[in-house]
Amino acid sequence: MFGATQQDKNIYLVDFGLSKRYVNLSTGIHIGYRDNKSLVGTIRYASINTHLGIEQSRRDDLESAMYVLLYFLKGKLPWQGLPVKGKAEKYKKIKDMKMETEIEELCKGLPLGVQSLLTYPRNLNFEEKPDYNHIRQLLKDIAIENNFSLDNTFDWSRVNSKDEWINIKEESKANLDNKQANESTTRYLIPDPLNNENTKKVENMYYPYISS
Repeated sequence: MFGATQQDKNIYLVDFGLSKRYVNLSTGIHIGYRDNKSLVGTIRYASINTHLGIEQSRRDDLESAMYVLLYFLKGKLPWQGLPVKGKAEKYKKIKDMKMETEIEELCKGLPLGVQSLLTYPRNLNFEEKPDYNHIRQLLKDIAIENNFSLDNTFDWSRVNSKDEWINIKEESKANLDNKQANESTTRYLIPDPLNNENTKKVENMYYPYISS
């Protein structure tokens, strides 16, 4: 989550409800490999190994983050809105599609470097420490190759009042209403950055760029 107004360039990590330590604080030893585990997390962004019941580690966080990035860039992931008859079928179809969809197809129409951002975590071993500098460099290379400005000025940096923020939300909702008119999903509102409300769960409403 980004801050508002003067804090709009700060990233805040929130909601650690499903987080866990990947090393023992006393020994510094990585948690052990386990399988036959239940899926934990949001299925849309879950890693393939998570679908397979394997204990999650740092590699899974990165793979999930890449799915979120793809969702932001493309507006939808291929496994959204699949026709299913129940939770078990839904989980299986999403798992199968993630495993069967080639990375090239998943990243079609995006800068070439985006493929590397997903290939990298998928190739990590369970206990392997990710090379975060490598990931940062990949992101910088994508920005440079595509003439993205690295001036730390974001869309939300230009929002100077609560009314402006409300207008942005309404415009986003209007642009997406036709596209998602037939969906019957539960969506989640996160707190307005200019209004310190608690997060609320709302049926069939849309918050710009964030949905379950």
